[in-house]
Amino acid sequence: MFLPVEVLLDVGANKGKFTEYLKDEFQQYYLFEPNPILVKELKNNFKHEKFKVFDYGLGKKNEKIKLNLTNDSAKSLSSIKKQTTELKKNFRNTEIIGTFDIEIKRLDNFLDTLNLKNSKIFLKIDTQGNDFEALIGLGKYISKVKFLKIEMPCIKLYETTYNHWDILEFLKQNNFNPVHFENISRKKNGQLIEYDCFFEKNDI
Repeated sequence: MFLPVEVLLDVGANKGKFTEYLKDEFQQYYLFEPNPILVKELKNNFKHEKFKVFDYGLGKKNEKIKLNLTNDSAKSLSSIKKQTTELKKNFRNTEIIGTFDIEIKRLDNFLDTLNLKNSKIFLKIDTQGNDFEALIGLGKYISKVKFLKIEMPCIKLYETTYNHWDILEFLKQNNFNPVHFENISRKKNGQLIEYDCFFEKNDI
């Protein structure tokens, strides 16, 4: 695979599977994961200097908040958002077994510290209900994003004020085009719960 992009931002890195899959494609990798249990694992697995791991989450404002830790083995359902009954009906192991005090920061504040110059970005966002907020937190740097992979909610698994149509409209206004869809999960009746979508920005 060859991508004309220099930087990968893995927002909601979890155990680092996405970065691992693309570990030879970029010059610099920045992984963001607020779960302290997973941060330790990430730092052990990505020791090369081109990988940087940060122990906070990303959103549309800087704040301190609680992360609700669930009992799923993949640690992929933990969220800063309150769960809805839809999450509990459609997924196993959604019990909240603890909380962590974490920080949420705007992504543009972080990118201000980098010397991006003409670098282009591949941005991956999977933050369990905080995806649109993390995207908004890019601010002016949305112009630097060439490729985007983001989780798109069709029903509310967490208490949020947006759905996938809002994300699609925002990305349309910023000159992104969808290029690939992946089905993540459906209800027993076939209704789509959420999906991943890849976008490309054609004006950079």
